[in-house]
Amino acid sequence: MEKIPYTNTSIYFDDSFSSLVKYIDLDFSNIFLITQLKLANDSILIDTLEYKLSETSGKWLGEKRLSLVEHKLLFKKNIDLIKDSINYLSIRNSMRLNNVISPIENLENILDLGLLIEPSK
Repeated sequence: MEKIPYTNTSIYFDDSFSSLVKYIDLDFSNIFLITQLKLANDSILIDTLEYKLSETSGKWLGEKRLSLVEHKLLFKKNIDLIKDSINYLSIRNSMRLNNVISPIENLENILDLGLLIEPSK
């Protein structure tokens, strides 16, 4: 689980997104992510998020480029953070194979996961 520190320069954000880049031959049509956002005031927000990556027909959602697909996935709306504070975000997958209790350690064909923050206008 990697922690991504970030410092905000404005107090209020309209939306934040996860950006997921994967190869086109990922074996799953959805993904479950567990996020933990530790705020400067020591409060912790934990969420389990499910994102649909393809339609039931098998067509990938997201922006396709050659053998890659990039998904822009909504993470949080209307975030109110303390100005110039350092906050930590941890993200891990919670994917499992059928009839297996433990989660998959490393999802093959996932290349990158990032955070996009859109300040309020």
